[in-house]
Amino acid sequence: MHQRDRRRATGRWLCLGLVLAIAALAAFPRAGLGADDVDWRARFEAKIEELRAEGQPVTFEEVLARREQIPDEENSALVFLQAFELIEAVEGKIPSAPVLDLAATTELGERHSESAREMIGGWVEANADALKLIHKGAQLPHGRFPIAPAENPYAIELPHLDSLRRAARLCVWQAVSHAEAGEGRAAAEGLFATGRLAASLGDNVFLIDALLRIALDAMLIEGWERTLALCEMPADRLALLRHELWREEQELSLTQAFVSERAAGHYFFAETSPEDLRRTLHDLMGESALEVLADPNARAREALHYYDLIEGAIRVSRMGPRQRLTEAKRWAQDVERERHTFQYQISDMLLPALRRAVQEEVKGNARLRTARAALAVEEWRLGHGSWPDSLEQLVPELLDAVPEDPFSDGKLRYERQEEGVVVYSVGPDGEDDAGLPREEAEREAGRVLDEGWDITFRLLDPERRGARTLSFREEVTVDGRTVLHLAAQGGNTKVAQALLAEGAELNAEDEGGRTPLHYAAEAGHTETVRLLLDGGAEVNAVDYEGRTPTGLAFERGHDETADLLREHGGVQ
Repeated sequence: MHQRDRRRATGRWLCLGLVLAIAALAAFPRAGLGADDVDWRARFEAKIEELRAEGQPVTFEEVLARREQIPDEENSALVFLQAFELIEAVEGKIPSAPVLDLAATTELGERHSESAREMIGGWVEANADALKLIHKGAQLPHGRFPIAPAENPYAIELPHLDSLRRAARLCVWQAVSHAEAGEGRAAAEGLFATGRLAASLGDNVFLIDALLRIALDAMLIEGWERTLALCEMPADRLALLRHELWREEQELSLTQAFVSERAAGHYFFAETSPEDLRRTLHDLMGESALEVLADPNARAREALHYYDLIEGAIRVSRMGPRQRLTEAKRWAQDVERERHTFQYQISDMLLPALRRAVQEEVKGNARLRTARAALAVEEWRLGHGSWPDSLEQLVPELLDAVPEDPFSDGKLRYERQEEGVVVYSVGPDGEDDAGLPREEAEREAGRVLDEGWDITFRLLDPERRGARTLSFREEVTVDGRTVLHLAAQGGNTKVAQALLAEGAELNAEDEGGRTPLHYAAEAGHTETVRLLLDGGAEVNAVDYEGRTPTGLAFERGHDETADLLREHGGVQ
């Protein structure tokens, strides 16, 4: 996807929730709404004056005006933006998706096969210039991405969000690559850069910013667990990363995001007319869809309820993690009770999203605390030559106190296991599953689980770290792709050639019946297609949807590839 298209897609995503809410509102007739004797417009105006008297921003323009100004030379985001451009240029030549899919092919402590490592290393090396910029930006103290204001806050373009995710994945894979080579200090530097990418989101202008930051933290912590299962890191790097976790825990908050969401909603309730909304959303909703908002009094009553809903979220977000979960449930129940008196479709559509945001923040907090305690456990082992007997033993040398578990009334748990130790929170279901990680619980169950697992950080005994290297035959993705499939998909002809020389199955099928030739043809990698054909690949292999490699190449507009396949007898 081109950068311009991604910006447009981001803007559409941001307004999608409100569009759906307004559509639901229009489709749900509410007789008499606004027909009572209460002057809701006057109450709404009074509410606005109350917020202004408290010094709170009301419009989104005011939110942007209050952003902290950071000198360019101290702003990491500006350096990261330069790196994003380089990553995008490289991805047009070396797709990252096949490399990212390798994450699920190994278990904790296993090294990737030689062919897989070459693919990972090639992707990291191709992005060397971008990584240098990211590491440079990571040394700067602050991060604020520039945001161009727009009349409609939901139309503001945020192209850096998708780029941040890609850059963070790149840094994690750089760290994994170093860890598999036994380079602990270099791996730590890659993880430090990942954390600073997350921190550069800074002031959470939108709720999506805050949720992405939580997701990036999760990616970072998974990277730490994976790298520490492959090699050791110097104690000074562990201490630095532990401090970064503590800082992230202090900064992570949805409060400003909710304030910003309130201001964004204000645009629709107070700054636009129903006619403007019709013009904006006509293609999606039709000419008469917004008539319900034409009554100013009804619109003001809906606006007041929207404000109350967001202010409840703001109040909850300022509480401690454990209290936050309890109060979020109570707050949602209060909103549900009011729903029996008045039906507020726009605000009610927002409620599940706000509750989920609070839950995700608490899960993020649990992950940060668990990882911070685990790094302290690893530091203790390095300093004392053995695992600590308990987390309490780390106080006060490495921890001021054992962190509280946000999902229980006690502290984080710590257990000795067969292959090492685990630090864990009991997770959202509140049940102690003895440190069972989600991926293992789901593997045992054979399905996605909402509960029955803990939020964990596992540390392997030193002799078990990276003790086993997979063969390429053992590395298969969750959808059945082999390393040869991935090499073909990414156009890595050199790796594909080496795999074939080692006896890789040329016509192996994934769960969709697709062979490596299907993937190379669909991506237009002509030289890889030539290699596979010369090796004897079935040119007219048909996947479970009836598609041949030639047909896929033709559909994607890869004329040169399609012609080559036809020369070898390929049909569509």
